[in-house]
Amino acid sequence: MKSILLLLTFGMGLHGLICAQSTDSSLYDSPVRSGTAQQGAPGPKKSPPQRAAQQLNVLAKQLNLNQGQVIQLRMILLNKVIALDSINNNPSGDPKADGRARKTINQDADGRIYALLNTDQQLQYAQWKEEQKQRADERKKARMTGADSTNTNSNNQNNQ
Repeated sequence: MKSILLLLTFGMGLHGLICAQSTDSSLYDSPVRSGTAQQGAPGPKKSPPQRAAQQLNVLAKQLNLNQGQVIQLRMILLNKVIALDSINNNPSGDPKADGRARKTINQDADGRIYALLNTDQQLQYAQWKEEQKQRADERKKARMTGADSTNTNSNNQNNQ
């Protein structure tokens, strides 16, 4: 089962790598896909290699990685973002299956990253991941609060 899952992940990564060679950058510059039509949204969506490079820079700085670790981490992150991008661009039609595939890809990448790091770096990585999770939870809570206040305001205006 694990070998099939690993083969599937490798195949998706390879497919994503081949598709990433496309010269059509309109996929990543579309305001509809990137959310630029929304207020306060960031700029155009970054391509998978750009996202991997950004993650690599952050982790290299946070974890004080040596050159060999940086090279290995670059490949891990590239495979991860390409596989995730492949799922996002080619959903199976079953959101639960897609979610499980994303979770598997992330867990596989985390396992490879942990194996690459020494003990101190593993602790720093775990702490960094926890901070990222907390920040994501805060952003989610802020979005929910913003949506609730918008609904509350519109309800109050309707009642007056």
